[in-house]
Amino acid sequence: MARRINRGCPNFKFCLTYSEADQVLNIAFNLFDDGTCLDHLELRRNDEAWLEALEAHRIPDPLTAGDFCWRFNEQHI
Repeated sequence: MARRINRGCPNFKFCLTYSEADQVLNIAFNLFDDGTCLDHLELRRNDEAWLEALEAHRIPDPLTAGDFCWRFNEQHI
């Protein structure tokens, strides 16, 4: 799934810490867990059980997720 997201969402010129799939899935999983805004990502970042369930060492913070969202316009969506 991550490869398909990265192929279909070529937003970054190069990937430093998080790929496009990391960003998209982070927001999607937040929604699945009843997160209603990007600020709820901070709760997920500090939840060891959440990180363990995702098999992640860390996830993007709300500011990083917001910056990712700002890269899109109506045509992208």
